[in-house]
Amino acid sequence: MHEHAQDLRILIYYISLMLLLPLGLLFWTATADEETRGGIIETERLGVNLIAFADSVRPVSFSQDVQPIFNSRCVFCHGPNSIVAGGAPNGLLLDTYDNVIFGSNFLPVLVPGEPENSTIMRMLENGTMPAQGEKLPDDQIALVRNWIAQGAPDN
Repeated sequence: MHEHAQDLRILIYYISLMLLLPLGLLFWTATADEETRGGIIETERLGVNLIAFADSVRPVSFSQDVQPIFNSRCVFCHGPNSIVAGGAPNGLLLDTYDNVIFGSNFLPVLVPGEPENSTIMRMLENGTMPAQGEKLPDDQIALVRNWIAQGAPDN
């Protein structure tokens, strides 16, 4: 019941945020003069920041948001059919929720609720991983970070 209540609170918060922030922005832009609101460019920048903030508090789904990122950019090395000789580096498999939570042969790669203490976040944010190709886009890194911050639920 506790998880359901928390999910309901998050949903109510997200809906409130999605309704109140745009209304506040519309009121502010309608009532402020050009000098006060900093022109159209500043208003648009504020609008983008509000959207980014709203995305940061929405519930992130492992199966719909995070696993597709891992599948497209990580699993070819960190999967059961790894292209790396000898198998997935350090035994880290990112092909299923259970494997992600288990971590590598040496240690877990994430601490639920603590992205700042999660090895996987440091490696994604500094571009160490993925080893093949370019760094993940910021929005994908933010999804993984938000999922971990939300307790890394199996959803």
